[in-house]
Amino acid sequence: MNEPAGMRMPVRLRSWLGVASATVTAATATADFWWLAVPRFDICAAVLPAPAGCRIADRVATATLWTAVVAVLYAATVVVALPARVVAGGR
Repeated sequence: MNEPAGMRMPVRLRSWLGVASATVTAATATADFWWLAVPRFDICAAVLPAPAGCRIADRVATATLWTAVVAVLYAATVVVALPARVVAGGR
């Protein structure tokens, strides 16, 4: 993509925007995982086996796993964005 020199976004700004969007995405995803993991309005009958969606232990394990996945991806995004800022002579 051949863009005029005046139209290109500086590397420092691009890396900052990448980290900012990754932060918002990671925070939203984590909040959504836990919003779904913790039952709020559903009242589950006290019967065994529990009906589908009423076993909180299964929900918490899944939310924990995906929170860890999102945290690793977020850390990788930050690590990739920081060297771009250093190489560009970010101050």
